[in-house]
Amino acid sequence: MQPRRRDVNPLSERAFFPRHRFLSTSSVLLQDLSPASGHGRGTDEGQREPRFRDARPAGEGVTGLRSILAALALTLGWLLWPSGDAAAQGTEFNLSCNDNEVLVGIRGRQGWWMDGIAARCRQVNANGELASTVRTTAYRGGSGGTQRTFDCNRHEVMVGYSGALGDNGYVLQVHEVICAPWEASTRTAGTPTRALSAFERKGSGRWMAESCFDGKVGSRLRGRAGIYLDRLGDIGCRYFPGATPPTRPAVQRPAPPPPPPVTSAPVPIGPSGTWNVALCPEPANPPFSWQPVSGAVAYIVEFRNETRNRTTTRRVTGTSTHAPAPFLEGHQYRWRVRGTNSQGDGPWSPYLGFTGVQGASAEGPCVIGRLISPF
Repeated sequence: MQPRRRDVNPLSERAFFPRHRFLSTSSVLLQDLSPASGHGRGTDEGQREPRFRDARPAGEGVTGLRSILAALALTLGWLLWPSGDAAAQGTEFNLSCNDNEVLVGIRGRQGWWMDGIAARCRQVNANGELASTVRTTAYRGGSGGTQRTFDCNRHEVMVGYSGALGDNGYVLQVHEVICAPWEASTRTAGTPTRALSAFERKGSGRWMAESCFDGKVGSRLRGRAGIYLDRLGDIGCRYFPGATPPTRPAVQRPAPPPPPPVTSAPVPIGPSGTWNVALCPEPANPPFSWQPVSGAVAYIVEFRNETRNRTTTRRVTGTSTHAPAPFLEGHQYRWRVRGTNSQGDGPWSPYLGFTGVQGASAEGPCVIGRLISPF
């Protein structure tokens, strides 16, 4: 059953209706209300608009009776015509090119809607070039409308399409075929692409489209069709067998700017003065800490035993650390710190010094002293 157009008066002389069985009894009153070609209504075949016969036989009241019967027939046709929201019913199809072929265009029929469609495939020769002839796959859809063919150029392949789907569930048109140059050396679709104008635009509808990217090319048409083309889906984007896919250029990201050099010295916090040298459980040695400086990503801490004239350093990422070894009673110690980053080391802080002590008089939590070889 065919859909009606909402923008046409069902009782007007220009109304378009399919041929239904119930209208056969009124054929003596009306011209054939469907186009001669069947379900679709082509734009290129010069088909005449359906009209009432201007028959006026002798006899009083005949003309008025015929007008009434004609209006009744048109009204019944309008009632039996599915609304714009009717769901289109059809059969799924997959019109595929052969393994050694690529999609290069479409062939179809169009009247008020797209009646049907077929794929156009071109063979790829052994040297990678496209053959001169084009093969048409099986056709799916109705026999109405005007048949037209839209192929990409001789050295192009089809990589997409765009069109519109009506609110009644039928495809209104495929108005663009997207073509791309064929790269025989790599057997891939190149750039740039080109839009080939195809079937006539028929009203408005939901936009539909399909595209291939990264050198892939179409290999089929998939959809659903009955007396009309109900749906058109993907075109089977793929790399042709033996293709060399294009490599994407590496994205060059600018390197982050270098950090500014460390120009100021940290301010040490402690320890200083005296510190209990007892072996404490937590922590075993005094914590060394300092204030952070701008630009520093790490710090270098220098520990020095003045009594034994020994020095050791440690690199840390925070602003505190512990000494590398316990301290001895009576020994003199000094320490300092500086910031650093990829631009180099910053200036040293002033020294802080302290003396190792033992016993209850010492600062810190420990009261039991223990002599251990210092650093």
